[in-house]
Amino acid sequence: MKNKEITQEIIIPAEFKHSKTPQKAGAARKKKKQSKKKSKSPFISALLKLGFLVFGILLIAFLVMKAFGSVTFINVTSGFGSFMEQFSPGDGFPYKMESNSVKNVSISGSKLIILSNDSSIVFNSTAKKVFTAQHTYADPSLKVKNGRTIVFDRGSGRFRVQTASKILFEKTMENDILNAALGKKGNCAVATKSDSVASTLTVFDRHQQEVFVWNCSNEYISGISLSNNGKSAAVTVVGSKNAEVYSR
Repeated sequence: MKNKEITQEIIIPAEFKHSKTPQKAGAARKKKKQSKKKSKSPFISALLKLGFLVFGILLIAFLVMKAFGSVTFINVTSGFGSFMEQFSPGDGFPYKMESNSVKNVSISGSKLIILSNDSSIVFNSTAKKVFTAQHTYADPSLKVKNGRTIVFDRGSGRFRVQTASKILFEKTMENDILNAALGKKGNCAVATKSDSVASTLTVFDRHQQEVFVWNCSNEYISGISLSNNGKSAAVTVVGSKNAEVYSR
């Protein structure tokens, strides 16, 4: 009797075919995760570099324009504020208000400033009130320059400097104010009556420090202008001679 070769077929389940050991599978998964992280990092890095580049360009542009006196921090913040205000606009112009209560109207950039008997009100381009500051001035007036407003009282020596969102400072002069002005550098000038001469011009720097005083012996200062570099001032005066009124 011949020996028959006995063969046995072993059936391997499909899930075990080409399987990897647990250690090899774990390493593969880890490697896959690392490859995903590596693929994301160049994109994030590029975004960060772009952000720093844009910030650097804007910073350099701001510093250059500031050096030439064409922009201030107030302008930048005001511009950003104006952009944000567009997301909650007002009802639009015309805006109704009692005309007998309005003392002065002026424009500062895209803002409308109305000075009334008891307050100064700032409107944006959509007629939305963005800032209101009360006052108790008897004869109020205002001047606007480079994002700032000087509100002063011709009936006293009080004045204040403000932006479209807050009051920066307030001062009181010894005598009644005749006129006032602002400069591009954040400085301001105030002309007042005087006990010893006809009128006096006082200039304050952007830190509210008195830097210049000029006494006008015979005339009253009616207009003031400060140079863009903040180093000089010009005035117009009114006087009388031989029963005639003159200005210069």
